[in-house]
Amino acid sequence: MQTVIKNRNINSHCNVRNELHKLGQLLEPQHFNERNELLEEMIAACTAGKEQDSEKLLGYLMASNLHKRFSGTGITENLYDSSNGVSQIRLFDILIHQFPFVKYGQEITNDAIINVMAQHDQVCIIDIGIGLGTQMLHILERAKELTHLRKLTIVGIEPFENALRTAEEKIKQYKDQVGFELQFLAVPQYIEQTDLSRLADTNSAIIVNASLALHHIKTDADRNRVIKSIRNLNPKAFLLIEPNVNHFTNDLAARMLNCYDHFIGIFRVIDRLDASMEDKNGLKLFFGREMEDILSKADDEERFEKHEPVSAWLHRLHQSGFTTNATALLTEPKEVLGVKIQPYQKGYVGFTEQQETILAILFAF
Repeated sequence: MQTVIKNRNINSHCNVRNELHKLGQLLEPQHFNERNELLEEMIAACTAGKEQDSEKLLGYLMASNLHKRFSGTGITENLYDSSNGVSQIRLFDILIHQFPFVKYGQEITNDAIINVMAQHDQVCIIDIGIGLGTQMLHILERAKELTHLRKLTIVGIEPFENALRTAEEKIKQYKDQVGFELQFLAVPQYIEQTDLSRLADTNSAIIVNASLALHHIKTDADRNRVIKSIRNLNPKAFLLIEPNVNHFTNDLAARMLNCYDHFIGIFRVIDRLDASMEDKNGLKLFFGREMEDILSKADDEERFEKHEPVSAWLHRLHQSGFTTNATALLTEPKEVLGVKIQPYQKGYVGFTEQQETILAILFAF
């Protein structure tokens, strides 16, 4: 059995990844005391100056959520109360207009959707996880230019009915603003509960859009089944935006390190934004809520943010009979705020910060 040295003094500039690696060796029940001691030391070492240091803030958030997992209690303050003073509208404005993963992820996806729509006079977009309908509103604005388009049907799949009602109201307001027939079908369900074959307009060219949605499907079997059901629709395009990280695994030691590698890259990009320190920290805490799901829940069945690597999504698509094509999304690489955005021959566009590809967009048909 490995000997654990107690009462260590962690340097105030501790390497969080190294501490997480050590923690991964203390996950068995017999290491309860040593594990909690290490977590408390991490929290103490990362507390002072965390507002100015991404490494410390990430370490603080991760250690606090892990402490909650193992002891049933987090730290005394609510981790996210400090973001209450930051306008959520302002944070979303920064995400949409500055944050490369959101700004260019949406631009690339929307361009691809419009390009497919330009080839057909009747289109049915199935939007999985439509949320408040923001992306579809951007598509409708762009579709005003498609003078040949006669009919557009939008199928909005969203389990949260308040959001779905908002999306429906906003989309229907476009009926008098566009030169084509616009229909909206609201589906208040999770995608794994939905029979797509009964929803799709078979007289139209079908486009399926899944922006940061499919990783919420909890099981491997359901993910495969959903993708197969999409393939059976014979869509002209199936677009996925997904984080490229393995939080699907139930191996907590691996998941902790994956979580660090993924979010430290996101935090570094946030540090480069043209925004106040208050706004930057508000954005980091916004992403911190995902860490809460990834790390603090002891029951893996309860986890919701179960991201997978792009290789897993490519495998599922190819196994279901899809072909993937990155050049339908992007032909030339670009770099924004230290994020390299480039197409890969395997059939996706990757958003890479340093050596970590944080986000992937896939185009399948």
